[in-house]
Amino acid sequence: MMTAKRYKEAQMLVDREILRHSSVIGMTTTCAARYLSTLRDIKPPIVIVEEAAEVLEAHIITTLSDGCKHLILIGDHKQLRPNPSVYKLAIRYNLNISLFERMVNNGVPHDCLELQHRMRPDIADIMRHIYPGLQDHSHVRCYGDVKGIAKNVMFINHNEPESSNGELKSYANTFEADYVAKLAKHLLMQDYNGSQITVLTTYTGQLLELKRRMNRDEYDDVNVTVVDNYQGEENDIVILSLVRSNHENRIGFLKTENRICVALSRAKMGFFVVGNFDQLSSLSPLWKAITEDMMTRGCIARGLQLRCANHPNDPPKIAVSATDFKDAPLGGCTKACETRLNCGHQCTLTCHIKDSSHKLFKCQKPCTRRCERNHKCKSKCFKDPCPPCRVIVTMTIPKCGHLQDIECHLDPTEVLCNTRPCPTILNCGHACTNACGYPHTIKCEYDIEKTFSCGHTSKLRCWQTNSIQCPHPCGSILKCGHECHGTCGSCLNGRYHDRCSQKCSRSLICGHQCESPCAHCLPCDQKCQNRCVHSTCNKRCGIPCTPCKEPCLWSCNHYQCSNLCSEPCDRPPCNRPCPKKLKCNHTCIGLCGEPCPLLCIICDKDEVTEIFFGTEDLPGARFVTLDDCGHVLETTSLDYYMNLKEEHGELSFKCCPKCKTPIRKCVRYGNVVNKQLQDIEQVKMTMLGGSFGQLKTMLDAENIFLSKRLRKMSIPRILMRFFNAATENAYLKIQKRITSIQENNSCVILSEQLIQTIHVQIQVINQFESLFKMIVGENQRLSFFNDIVKKAAEARFVFSEQELMDINTELNRAQLYCKCVKLETNLKKVGKHSDVTDDINFVRNKLFLVRVLTADECDKVCACLDRMKDMTMIQGLKITEEERISITQAMKLNKGHWFKCPNGHVYAIGDCGGANQRSKCPECKAEIGGEHHRLVDGNQLATEMDGATFAAYSEEANNLANFNLDDLH
Repeated sequence: MMTAKRYKEAQMLVDREILRHSSVIGMTTTCAARYLSTLRDIKPPIVIVEEAAEVLEAHIITTLSDGCKHLILIGDHKQLRPNPSVYKLAIRYNLNISLFERMVNNGVPHDCLELQHRMRPDIADIMRHIYPGLQDHSHVRCYGDVKGIAKNVMFINHNEPESSNGELKSYANTFEADYVAKLAKHLLMQDYNGSQITVLTTYTGQLLELKRRMNRDEYDDVNVTVVDNYQGEENDIVILSLVRSNHENRIGFLKTENRICVALSRAKMGFFVVGNFDQLSSLSPLWKAITEDMMTRGCIARGLQLRCANHPNDPPKIAVSATDFKDAPLGGCTKACETRLNCGHQCTLTCHIKDSSHKLFKCQKPCTRRCERNHKCKSKCFKDPCPPCRVIVTMTIPKCGHLQDIECHLDPTEVLCNTRPCPTILNCGHACTNACGYPHTIKCEYDIEKTFSCGHTSKLRCWQTNSIQCPHPCGSILKCGHECHGTCGSCLNGRYHDRCSQKCSRSLICGHQCESPCAHCLPCDQKCQNRCVHSTCNKRCGIPCTPCKEPCLWSCNHYQCSNLCSEPCDRPPCNRPCPKKLKCNHTCIGLCGEPCPLLCIICDKDEVTEIFFGTEDLPGARFVTLDDCGHVLETTSLDYYMNLKEEHGELSFKCCPKCKTPIRKCVRYGNVVNKQLQDIEQVKMTMLGGSFGQLKTMLDAENIFLSKRLRKMSIPRILMRFFNAATENAYLKIQKRITSIQENNSCVILSEQLIQTIHVQIQVINQFESLFKMIVGENQRLSFFNDIVKKAAEARFVFSEQELMDINTELNRAQLYCKCVKLETNLKKVGKHSDVTDDINFVRNKLFLVRVLTADECDKVCACLDRMKDMTMIQGLKITEEERISITQAMKLNKGHWFKCPNGHVYAIGDCGGANQRSKCPECKAEIGGEHHRLVDGNQLATEMDGATFAAYSEEANNLANFNLDDLH
């Protein structure tokens, strides 16, 4: 509040400085009161008050400061007075008399303007009853006569009664309202603008009646208001409704000279007043004088004389009531217009003043014009030019020579021929099904049978043959046990099956049924059902529960647990009988410290001793109530059941043996329940992964690795673009999904599993990349694996077992093909390519079968590749030429360092190349090496390894024989 007050004061200071430097300050008296302190500070020496006769005396006094030297009041005390809000104060204390009027009445010297510039003399004569010395300016004598009416000033006298409006405490006169509305409409039809006409009335009730009759569409811009709101205003033509006409001879404030003065002084050119002047003149001296003057001038009558401007010599029509205006329906008279229009027809309207030149008139007679083919126009005459001729004629289409029925106005060179069928034969061999003149069919709709590469045959539309995959249902049984619902084409002919879309329906560790798609088991999204005797968990079931920190309530007269509710109890179960009595006054069948069963061994014997475990009817049997379901079970058997370990290590809550409801709240088995709950919570934490920060770090690492690998890929551009689009899109979708999941207990649902999935996707791409590097020239074969990579890169939560198997199978296919390409290259180097042509063709045909590669086919392919590899082996070394080169380059030894044992196994001697020690061959255990630079008997130089003629350390020409001089350049 203080800040707002200071801001307002600062604004006032700014306004004060602006006003201080202004020559003229204009404001209302209300604003002057608001800025009173500012005015007293500025002290304007001259104050001018406009409409001073209508301003309260107090308002003028408060605007004056002690610096005022000259006060100028401008107003008319014979017009409206001030209007205080409280009428009684105005009457009792004369608050409705302004300072201006008081000073004039007290003889204070004043000047009165006598030359008027508004009213024509006929109207000014009325005002001379109020202003005797009123004079006319010369220009008011130049006004033209009001069109459509015989006289410019007219009082229409009537004696139709008024009606009162109790809610508004006002009066209305329906006769006058109807008459005034018709008169205003008559003037508008004289081609006057609505803004030139004002309708005034003295009562609010009459104002509402007038507005009901004068809608905006028909009386646009005509101003309809009450007299009190029109002081200071003027208009060319004014129609005044006086309203009052009654048998009680009451005329209200119509006898007030101030209001009469305002009402009679607003018109400039034409003034028409409707009222009961007989009554007014009998009750008001001013009205009597005005009425007698108007009668002398012949300007008062029972009706208004309507004169036709087009037929001025005809006698005028007298409009006594509103219905009489029908004699001038369009502002003229009832005669026909008879004007010949530019089209040659006669105007069909009655005599009208508006649009006398007929520029806006639309002739409604039939058009007489004809088209080029002599067809008669069927439109109205006013439509120029005529609309297109729509008569149907038969024409020859120049483009094709067909005859076509078309509209007359159409150009045959631009018309599309509708003749069917089109004679054109499409590229597919079928006829075009479109009409002759239209573009040829893009998608041929003929039904054909297509046999796909998988062997399936299906009926398709012709245009689909090159774009659609085989629609035959896959029907294979997936690893999850469900039938594949994909098609042969979408499953790539069994090479990579669509993800299973069936509902999982497995039982989760929480006991709920999985609602996710098969192989996409998400953490349970249902409301957690974990609860203890204190409270219930309000989280989602898949989110780890917050352990209960309340004290354990398991107590009896013999034992008391001192741990928290979620901790293992430090007391044994109490097996003593419960000493309490039931409502039936029999002894409780429960145990000490446990909730008492509601059943009685005597009253409910059949139900209690019903055999379930077999121990229910033994003497001394005691029972426990399971709070979760309400079943009552025998204690010793239930203890054994609760401590029994689940088969196959299944992790879940122990359930009621009768109804399978999970046991969560029974305090006797609190340790068992808490142990199960801890194990389940640990599984939940494992599924959720680590903290958000750790997972974000893992995700960023995968992102950086992915970006680097994509930049370094040396595969063809078309595949480069594909890999970027597929993998980055999948990565970004998963990244957006992860970052949008709100952190809950510093864990993100499935985030670690998601990161593992994208890690697998990146590894798949890397493996295909490394394989594609070896077969860059095989672009046609590369495209065979595009769909595999594309499907592997799709955004997903997890890979199903089926998908991983399919990916591995296709990776194995790609590896076998790369091996085949590599062996072909080596066979060409050794000149044996033509010897294994059959094996090469067999391998290629099998590897690029459109269906999945079977294990038997894979074995046969591997056998062929082994035979091909054997063909590339170097005689005596049992390695390929490529392997020999790799070994020699890796060892970096000069020629003559390679030897072989008696059984042909190759080994190397380092240093100088001379044998200095003996050893055993790793392959056959034969003795190798030697002493004193001499080899053991049976060992010899392996010339096939590096092409050496002599050992590196020998007496033959100091080893120069091992060097080929041709190798030096």
